[in-house]
Amino acid sequence: MRIGLATTLLVALIECWIPATQATDSLPWAFNAPSADGYSIHLTTIDPAPGTPLVRGNVVVITASVTYTLKIANHGVVVLVPQDEKNRAVANDGKQVTQEVSAPSGSLVLKQTLTVPRDAKEIRLFIPLVPDGIANTTGEITVRYPVVKK
Repeated sequence: MRIGLATTLLVALIECWIPATQATDSLPWAFNAPSADGYSIHLTTIDPAPGTPLVRGNVVVITASVTYTLKIANHGVVVLVPQDEKNRAVANDGKQVTQEVSAPSGSLVLKQTLTVPRDAKEIRLFIPLVPDGIANTTGEITVRYPVVKK
């Protein structure tokens, strides 16, 4: 299945991309990795806003609107990958929200409900566009949220 393989490759890439020991104080609350030739993804809006403190144990609904261009392949998938600062998945059901794309450009909305882990210090959302046939993607959106006590 195309989505399963793309998601597995994506998780492996992300886990290698940001080490758990990396200092995050100097990173912005939302940013894109360097763009690739032939495809790109950009954040239009997200709720809650990047940098909004999330309270441990609370349930939060993340709604991200993105735009994309896809010229390198006829098909791809956009994935919402929520993790804590130690690269542990934080999706309530353990599944990542995905949406297939096949137009050369467009916009879409990804929505996921999360319970903020009690032991997390930060939640990171990675939103990549994974074109078919591309094993190592770049240009993904990263959004960060600090985690606080009540």
